[in-house]
Amino acid sequence: MAKKPLENVTGDVNRRQILGTVAAGSAGLLTGCLNDNDGTEYATMQRLVLLNNTSSDVTVTLRIEREDSEKVVHEKNYSLPGGFDGVAVECVWPDSPLRVMTRKADAKTWRTLTTVDRSGCMIVYSETNDSGIRFYTSTDSCPVRSADCHTNVES
Repeated sequence: MAKKPLENVTGDVNRRQILGTVAAGSAGLLTGCLNDNDGTEYATMQRLVLLNNTSSDVTVTLRIEREDSEKVVHEKNYSLPGGFDGVAVECVWPDSPLRVMTRKADAKTWRTLTTVDRSGCMIVYSETNDSGIRFYTSTDSCPVRSADCHTNVES
């Protein structure tokens, strides 16, 4: 039996309509990067790197909380060798609005960054230097890491 050639099934649909449909579908797939169930706009944190830009070894405490409930989803001390070295933190946070907090382990005050009122997918760098702790961020296409980054994390 001979195969029939593929037919043009687009009918009267023009290129703009197809592109509009694809764009709307893509936006729907990325909704998790843009807002959660209550409509709060936030960026999805895809990667977190702790850096030490001092000549001495330092221990920093990292705490990640849900912005909407203040529930702590991760808290741990990290030992960072001196000389602009760092560690990439495994994906231990949900895809939700977050508050990222770091401090030197012996300090009382936190340096804080939130993912609220941002958009896209974020890479966060927390740098310890001689003046204290600073955050740097960059954004990239979603997902920066694998799409299953947030799937095995308690919300």
